[in-house]
Amino acid sequence: ALLFLDIQMPKITGIDFIKSLQTAPPVIFTTAYPQYALDGFNLNALDYLVKPVSFERFYQAALKAKEYYNLRKQNAEERYRFFLKHYSHLLQRVSLTYISSYLNMSLETLSRMRGRVRLT
Repeated sequence: ALLFLDIQMPKITGIDFIKSLQTAPPVIFTTAYPQYALDGFNLNALDYLVKPVSFERFYQAALKAKEYYNLRKQNAEERYRFFLKHYSHLLQRVSLTYISSYLNMSLETLSRMRGRVRLT
């Protein structure tokens, strides 16, 4: 399952909705509020689309989701490359704990890879 979710909804925000789930599905936030992007990524959002969304941007997010689903079958190094490819801009803004959780790998494995895995 893949969930497209708005930030501002009647009665509850998309952020609060995802936080309320015991196990949240992969989510792509769609919103007119870019200031919530980091909050979305802290909840393991695959992407964050700011309205109005062009078809090209929507397609890019859909391809990222497809790559994420295929990635689940890959080894830790490939999962880390995926993160670097799509989220390197967040490396200075999120914790290693977040990254290890997002990639479903131990902090020890992530720490070992940080120095040796690069995008090619």
